[in-house]
Amino acid sequence: MAKFEIDIGRMMDAFTKGTYKTHQALYELIDNSEAADASEIYITAEKGGNDPISRIVVSDNGVGMTPQKLLESLKFAGDRERAAHEISEYGIGLKVASFSMANQLTIVSKTEGGDVCGAFLCLE
Repeated sequence: MAKFEIDIGRMMDAFTKGTYKTHQALYELIDNSEAADASEIYITAEKGGNDPISRIVVSDNGVGMTPQKLLESLKFAGDRERAAHEISEYGIGLKVASFSMANQLTIVSKTEGGDVCGAFLCLE
């Protein structure tokens, strides 16, 4: 089997620059909340400093992820079972949608049992 190299930085640029318009990226994140059985989904845009929007927060009351599921969700092109109505297909939506709007992504998840886990990703 042949091996090849990938320039991760250039690949991420290719995926995130122009892949999603803002409303499409938000739809991807909302779809993730819906896949977690959320009945309430909130989108908050925060203004800060000189930037028109300094932070976009998508929060929901869905079933939270365990630390293991969170790590799996961060895998680029990861695979998992998906419901027929989900738009996700290739395991890149969360990361690419988020990075199409910002250079940083913070995820905080709380399971029904009250366990909290989180991750911080920076495009740089």
